[in-house]
Parts: sequence; structure tokens; C-alpha cells
Amino acid sequence: MTKLRQEYDGKWLQKQIHKLDNRLNQATVHFDTILTRNAMLREEIETLQCQKAIFEGIYSRLYKKLEQQKRTMNASIEKSTQAYEQRVEALARISAMNERRSKDIAQLNIE
Repeated sequence: MTKLRQEYDGKWLQKQIHKLDNRLNQATVHFDTILTRNAMLREEIETLQCQKAIFEGIYSRLYKKLEQQKRTMNASIEKSTQAYEQRVEALARISAMNERRSKDIAQLNIE
């Protein structure tokens, strides 16, 4: 009976070893798959980080250019506002001079 028991235990043990070996193989394959995917994702992250740095540089340059354009536009608006105000003042002076001239002519005609 002990010989049968030893034979049965040996077969059972071999079967368990085979099962565990298969599970280990499956776990190793799964782990390797995850490692491969992880490596691909890391590479993609690095690529995206490089692209982000490039886009941030472009954004920074464009933002600075936009700010410069805003300053230029504000300066132009300020100059045109000043020119308009000077024009209005000049027209008011011309109108006042024309009125004075008309009064002077009327005064001369009276005399």
C-alpha cells in the first residue's frame, strides 16, 4: 500500500508542479506583456512631453508677439485719439477765427 501511495503522491506532485509551472508561465507572459506596454507608454509620454515643450515655446513666442501687437495697437489708438483731439481743437480755432473775421468785416462795413 505504501508503494501505491508513493506512486499516487508522485503523480499528484508532478501534476501540481505542472499546474504551477503553467501558472508561472502565464504570469510571466502577462508580466512581459505589461512591461512591453509600459515601455511603449513611457516612450509615448516622452514624445508627448517633447511636443508639449515645443508647443509651449511656440505659445510663449506667439503670446509675446500678441502682447507687442496690443502695445503697438494701443499706442496707435492713443496717437489717433490725440490727432483727433488736435483736429477738433484746430477746427474750433478756425471756426472762432472765422466768426471773428465775420464780426470784423461786419464792423468794417458799419464804419
